Amino acid sequence: MFTAFQARKNMLEGAADFWATSLQLATIAVVIGVALEVAATVLEVRENWKNGEKIRVYHWLTFLGSAVIVIGVAWEFWAELKGATAETFLRVSNELEQAKTQSDATSATMDATFAIEKEGGLDKYIHDKTSEIDRDIARLENAEKRAKAALAADEKARQAMVDQLKQRDLTKAQMKIIADAIRGKVKTVYLYPSDDPDSSTYVFSIGAVMKQAGVTVLLMLDTSSNPPRFWKEFPMPGTGAGITIYAPTGAKNSEASAIADAFEKVGIFPIVEGNDPAVPGIPFPAVFIGAKPVPFGGMPGFATTPKMEKFFKKHPPPWDPK
Repeated sequence: MFTAFQARKNMLEGAADFWATSLQLATIAVVIGVALEVAATVLEVRENWKNGEKIRVYHWLTFLGSAVIVIGVAWEFWAELKGATAETFLRVSNELEQAKTQSDATSATMDATFAIEKEGGLDKYIHDKTSEIDRDIARLENAEKRAKAALAADEKARQAMVDQLKQRDLTKAQMKIIADAIRGKVKTVYLYPSDDPDSSTYVFSIGAVMKQAGVTVLLMLDTSSNPPRFWKEFPMPGTGAGITIYAPTGAKNSEASAIADAFEKVGIFPIVEGNDPAVPGIPFPAVFIGAKPVPFGGMPGFATTPKMEKFFKKHPPPWDPK
């Protein structure tokens, strides 16, 4: 195949040389023809001048134009000659480079054949290379699986962050779990809502689940203003954020514990305050719905209860890398 290609190449180069030479000869012919025409024009003008006729402007223009054509065509011939010379050198260089490449390819083929024979033959070489390719494919497939898993985890974490930033609310499933857990254990509950938009909406979800459990719900408003309003500042310190359940230490505190345990079953961890003696003017059990805690805010070790640790160990948040 290579020999046929080389023969075809030589034939095309021969044809190119023939037409290049023909072009040069044609250029020479044009130069000679124009030069003869210029000579004829000069002789004609000279003859007319001897006969007493004036030399016209068009005579000078004809002579000048013919001279320019002769110079231009001669220049074209010179450029073609130089180009043909450069092309000849390029062909020689290409042939030398081609010969070197062919020699290198032949040497590489011989080295590869020797290496294959040294390693145990062609079959063993193909088997080893196939096994190597299979291992590479397996590694690529594992890498693709890991990348897809990482993308899925990232998407899950992003969605979890969006969900975490949403308005607080209780799902139907959460409400059923909470209602079943406190039914019969709490008779009356007093709800203190903060006046921020999230808390003032969340309080109605908490009130609904309490009623679902058969608990009497009383909404406690700030009566220091007219008309009464939700609380800008709770009447008990330490209840500014999250959910705080209050009952004085004693028998009634069991109701606060029952409410706290019910919320913890769905991953909501309220703070339980038990003061002794009781805080004046605050009925119990009271549930203070404060501002929404800062999303993803870490809690110090001393503030993390064993129940919280146990819950988050069993139900880690989606954004937790562990």
